Amino acid sequence: MFHVSFFAYHLSLLLLPGRMLLTPDSCLRGAEGELMPWVGNPPSRITPPAWQSSSAGIIEFATLQDGCRYHLSISQTQINAGTETLAVGILDVTAVNLTPTDLTSTVWISWRQASLQWPSLGGWRGFLVNPNPAFHPSSLSSENPWNPAWTWYFRDQAFVRNQEIVYWVPLFLGWDMETTVRLSELPYRDVMPETPVGFSRFTSKLRPNARLTLRVWVPYKPIPLERRGLLETLLSKS
Repeated sequence: MFHVSFFAYHLSLLLLPGRMLLTPDSCLRGAEGELMPWVGNPPSRITPPAWQSSSAGIIEFATLQDGCRYHLSISQTQINAGTETLAVGILDVTAVNLTPTDLTSTVWISWRQASLQWPSLGGWRGFLVNPNPAFHPSSLSSENPWNPAWTWYFRDQAFVRNQEIVYWVPLFLGWDMETTVRLSELPYRDVMPETPVGFSRFTSKLRPNARLTLRVWVPYKPIPLERRGLLETLLSKS
């Protein structure tokens, strides 16, 4: 086991496209945006001083909120599509009721393209989610375009940007799901690259000592809706 700390890594960062990043904001970042997890009600950001890796290819952290323990696990898989290999990040959140009474666990997911604090040095900084070699500091290019007139919406548990899937929650048995999209209006000043959009709230009533897991899929690059079947092949492997 080793720890992933954002307070000690060197400033000479590598650029290795095709790999997801865990950012200092505890976001799972791909090439064109990042998934932001929150827990509790009201929602609280997850800002641990360090994450840990108990096995190759997995970064983990646990936090306690109102008697519920939330365990977050980040990993990466890939889809082989002919001559093309598509990277997909995975966020697993497991809620455990540690109280002697029933309680409602709450997990929030949102999406944004940029962060106010990052990037620096010309790239998005963080730790690669990569099984081999071990995790190490890296960065992603921050030159992806921003269009304030993009259309954002949910379809079949997927959050979509202009006919492209940016994150997907295909199975959430035991959870109640509510979605909200923050839309931009002319003159497109209310939604910026760092503005969270595409909110999903998952709630579940847990009995004492009960646990429930939620899985979110995040393509490294948004996947066109007509290629959704590529993502669905991952369900048979999970």
